[in-house]
Amino acid sequence: MKVIIAAALLLLSSFLMAQQIGQFAPDKAPISFPSNSWGADIMFGEGGFGLGTFYKRAITKEITGFVDLSISETKHAKRHYAAGGYVGFGAYFGESTSNLIGINVRYYYTHLFGGGIENLVGQFRNNFGHFYLSLNVGVMY
Repeated sequence: MKVIIAAALLLLSSFLMAQQIGQFAPDKAPISFPSNSWGADIMFGEGGFGLGTFYKRAITKEITGFVDLSISETKHAKRHYAAGGYVGFGAYFGESTSNLIGINVRYYYTHLFGGGIENLVGQFRNNFGHFYLSLNVGVMY
């Protein structure tokens, strides 16, 4: 009987003298990023490599507008002028509010002006598509 009473008292006292949990660390304040960015793109793709520049402006928290100008090579011996666009996805890394570093995978669609480029003997192409891996380096202000 004495053993049961001693065990019950020991069990009860363990609840009364239990170690308390410390306080949680306070939440970090949200980071406010500048709304303008400017930088350079280094592109590696199926047809060669390229360089570009971009300007990005945050219109709202959810909407960003940007202008991108890139020059790239492809495996042809003459210079041709073209216009195009791309669809891609990527990410920016780090929590810096002054530097911008990112990586993107993009599919560029290009339309050549003029007669196009001879693809096969006697057949010319005006439209091309290429995948590029693009590294972004820039500044935010």
